Amino acid sequence: FGYQAMATSVTLSVDGKEREVRVSGDTVGDVLEAEGIELTSHDLVQPDVDETISEGTRVAVRFGREVDLTVDGKTSTHWVTATDVDGALSQIGAAYRGAMLSASRGTTIDRGGLELEVVTPKTLKVTLADKKTKKVSVPALTVAGALRALDVKTDKHDLVFPKRDAALDDGDHLRWVDIEVKTKRVKGEPFSVDTITREDSSSLEGTETVVRSGESGMRNVIYKVRYRNGVEVKRTEVSAKVTDKAVAEIVEIGTKEEEEEVVTSNYAGGS
Repeated sequence: FGYQAMATSVTLSVDGKEREVRVSGDTVGDVLEAEGIELTSHDLVQPDVDETISEGTRVAVRFGREVDLTVDGKTSTHWVTATDVDGALSQIGAAYRGAMLSASRGTTIDRGGLELEVVTPKTLKVTLADKKTKKVSVPALTVAGALRALDVKTDKHDLVFPKRDAALDDGDHLRWVDIEVKTKRVKGEPFSVDTITREDSSSLEGTETVVRSGESGMRNVIYKVRYRNGVEVKRTEVSAKVTDKAVAEIVEIGTKEEEEEVVTSNYAGGS
């Protein structure tokens, strides 16, 4: 009873969590000592440690937390008393709305601190496949990050300008060309063979005679087809199997020179 009569009841708030405590001291410093709270230069306490306490005094303690903040690849260190990411950014003075964070804004920061990465939005001109160029704002540090943010799925065949690992700045132009390479099988494809020509010395020069008509054959073919933004731009034959042979046309070309016609004239005269 004697202790309770001498003790003072105060409300102690530590990082926002309150509890009632009774201490026999006269100052805020006595309250902290009684509760085993040691302050550093980065911590805050209100009222000041030398302030006198009375019944019902409220003492608030905020512990400092070290935040290593990396923004677009540049790192700086800040001390905050906020207990979550959103509050920490507010104390630092940069909300980074629309940015991509490595931790959610509601993530708790313990006394051990936090490493936080921020990628700010970049205003870009983008040309995606065959679509018109447009302006967009995406939180990305590199071209690859911007493509992910735009939900563009790329593969090893696609063309990207600048390169995927290139760093981005406001105003950059990003271009993606959709390249697809597919295997196409064609069954029963008609084909022909080259015409066979041969000389015919019995026919006049310049004449052509079809000795045998040609006929198309049939084959099964496998192609490798390359598409650029959905349009076929190249087709390469991989293999072919002839199912019906083609017949070559045979043409004979005359080589005989035309004989010159000899003209004679009779002349009769007298004196």
